[in-house]
Amino acid sequence: MRPETMRSLQIGGTYHRQGSPLSAELSLYRNRLEDLVNIELGGDYLFKNSAKVTQVGVEGAAQYSSDRLFASVNFTWQKFVNLEGYNVYEEA
Repeated sequence: MRPETMRSLQIGGTYHRQGSPLSAELSLYRNRLEDLVNIELGGDYLFKNSAKVTQVGVEGAAQYSSDRLFASVNFTWQKFVNLEGYNVYEEA
């Protein structure tokens, strides 16, 4: 079996202005996982490299800080955009 591999690309930016109580960060990413090991169930378990998965997402954070108040918020959103050879089972 081949080892599972991942290729990843992430780009982001930060906003912070001198003297401003507000700062923010935003990052976009794409992960490509290859040679994922799938388990096929039957009479015996069979492990094999058969799946490729591509995932994209956005991560962000904002912060406000003053003498009287501190607030922070973070968020993450991700989506699988390509599932080759990978089964996702949903419960009914």
